[in-house]
Amino acid sequence: MKNDTELSTAQGKRIIKNQTGKRVSKDAAIQLLEEMEQKGKEISEKANELANRDDRKTVRAGDIRTALRLMK
Repeated sequence: MKNDTELSTAQGKRIIKNQTGKRVSKDAAIQLLEEMEQKGKEISEKANELANRDDRKTVRAGDIRTALRLMK
């Protein structure tokens, strides 16, 4: 499996290892990163809509929090 995400495979491995204490395969790390990237895109799109609605050029942390709340 090839890592086509913007995050490194090492970062994915570290996230899983820190939570589980287990060794982590490259494929598992890449799968996690792909899922995280997709979810991040969805959150970013919603946060951008919120910023646009307020006629702002900057996405703020509050936009991210609101987007997460709205997406539940």
